[in-house]
Amino acid sequence: MHHTRWKAFSKMELLQNAGVTDTLVKKRFGRSAGGLMLGEMTPLLVDRYIRNMDYARISFRTVGNNLSPGSWSWDGDGFTTNQFGHPYHGSLFFNAFRVNGYSFWQSSYAVFAGSYLWETFAENQSPAPNDFINTGFGGIIMGEMTYRLSNMIVNNRRRGFRRQASEVFAFIINPMNGLNRIADGKWGKITANSIQRDSSDMYTEFDIGLRKYRFNNGNGNFGLYAHL
Repeated sequence: MHHTRWKAFSKMELLQNAGVTDTLVKKRFGRSAGGLMLGEMTPLLVDRYIRNMDYARISFRTVGNNLSPGSWSWDGDGFTTNQFGHPYHGSLFFNAFRVNGYSFWQSSYAVFAGSYLWETFAENQSPAPNDFINTGFGGIIMGEMTYRLSNMIVNNRRRGFRRQASEVFAFIINPMNGLNRIADGKWGKITANSIQRDSSDMYTEFDIGLRKYRFNNGNGNFGLYAHL
């Protein structure tokens, strides 16, 4: 038992001394908080000044109303917004901390904090408990999935076009991790992989096509179908 623990520690120490910091990072609260605020402000500014969405027209009056616990009410947003948009937004809050040295459970707190801030300060609509739930729990699940997947995609030993393509793909999967790699100078840098990098094989299946469905016992309609 003692010999095994010493061997693992020695390997970790050697990798850190060699500058291998793919996933071996210290907790960086400042960068984590900055990433969370980036995840808050980017969609808010896009919604307000590019998409010109009414719900993004916030004011001190709307914030004051949203701060009241009695203002919370269930909303009726569509399936895509509630079951993908909110979880994806939450995954950005999660990974703002996850990629900066925080554990799964520690990063989970950031998702609910980010969701509350958005519901209270970034919309003029009343805060919705279903949005808070979907952003929170959905963001944790999607966040950990994209965290692991993005780390699997990038192989620090790879060179050339395949390396750059993997960096871009990983950035799309997990923007927070991609921004961190750029800030740390890891993007495209040839180095050893961390011992914490998951090298498991990954199986992916993707289907796309048309399907016919009925709504409220009406006539059948065709719609685009995709499955990942």
